[in-house]
Amino acid sequence: MQKKIIIGFGELLWDILDNEKLLGGAPANFGYHCQRSGAEARIVSAIGNDNFGDEIIKHFDNKGLTTDYLQRITDHPTSTVTVKVDTQGIPSYTIHEQVAWDHIEWNDALQSLSESADAICFGSLSQRNLVSKTTLQKMLGSVPKRCLKVFDINLRPPYYNTAILSESLELANIIKMNLEEAIIVGKMFNWGSDVQAIVKGLFKKFNFQLIAVTYGEEGSKLFTTEKESFMKVNAVKISDTIGAGDSFTAALVTGWLNQLPLTEIHEFATRLSAYICTQRGAMPSYEWAELPV
Repeated sequence: MQKKIIIGFGELLWDILDNEKLLGGAPANFGYHCQRSGAEARIVSAIGNDNFGDEIIKHFDNKGLTTDYLQRITDHPTSTVTVKVDTQGIPSYTIHEQVAWDHIEWNDALQSLSESADAICFGSLSQRNLVSKTTLQKMLGSVPKRCLKVFDINLRPPYYNTAILSESLELANIIKMNLEEAIIVGKMFNWGSDVQAIVKGLFKKFNFQLIAVTYGEEGSKLFTTEKESFMKVNAVKISDTIGAGDSFTAALVTGWLNQLPLTEIHEFATRLSAYICTQRGAMPSYEWAELPV
């Protein structure tokens, strides 16, 4: 695939799962999978000046990810999230507050990065603090007109509100959400809970090129203004589902940037996310061309 500069903005953290530390955070997961595709991933976040932060730097180096856009924060710790996984492999999260990624500062390096971006992906969680939210808005205002602006909603109660969702939808041209998130958006705009009606409303109200709705193990749908694709998920033995949605988003974005057919993009996004479910954690090693699923 052609090299593209793809930014993941926001939370970077350690998932604490059964007393094991796993590197995570939706933007980092997304960036990792974009990097595996051959893209130039740039993860913009902040970590503490502590041992957890040092370990993140080492893990980035080991995974071939650049640390150039990880800010070191002296007065806030590296983020940790306590994860519990139920019998179906579905995770729940305890997200701690006032951590380093809440305080991502705008600077000249981010200005320059923004101006070279082919795509930038962001969610709602990273906007819970005004410092990081302001930096994100400046980045989105600095990207080229051709840049894909991807809103992967990733709702984490109580860290979102109508204002954050409305502003983010206005800024984005691609959106990915699960069924529950789609229904929340539908109710917010009085479109009801029918996905087709919600998608129609989003296309009419906002400037979207692509809308993705995931249904967990039942599959997913992709929508453009002209086409629609539905794809089931092959049955797999689930280890956990952490990061599966982020890998799906990465495959969507890289495929869309490289102008692949919609069904081809969808098929690979489905295969990749299913494979991630068979692995422990969000960033297993693999080769895109050799996925076993």
